[in-house]
Amino acid sequence: MRDLPLTFVEDMAHEVLPLDRAGTPESVQAAAQLMAELVRRLNHATLRPGEHTLPAPVDVAALVSALQETLARLPQLLRQIGARLDMFDPAQLRADGFGPVTDPAELASGAAEYLDMAARQTAAVGDHLQSATRYANRLAVAD
Repeated sequence: MRDLPLTFVEDMAHEVLPLDRAGTPESVQAAAQLMAELVRRLNHATLRPGEHTLPAPVDVAALVSALQETLARLPQLLRQIGARLDMFDPAQLRADGFGPVTDPAELASGAAEYLDMAARQTAAVGDHLQSATRYANRLAVAD
């Protein structure tokens, strides 16, 4: 698999979430939804990986490497989202009243804690993907 020119990928991302100005709630959510949709499409594209989708181990390695790069960036995002929850003034929050936890401060803190746990686990998955890339890069289709 050949890497796409970085400018092409960056241009596509810039359409959804430009780096040169502040994001809006809509643009940030659209970027996250686009990530989810792209993973869905990768699931479909690799459902029956044949000669066209992943013709050689190097193509598998390039795909896994790109996924590893994505996961390597995800912990920072998750921690930043958690930090945003910690910034809200608990006095200005209200809870929906359902469930065992009804204190807004405890809910915000709990959500931030779960995001931090997810960040740590995501980093560990990224380490496994990095190892998978190294192994797959050592393979080639025999002539």
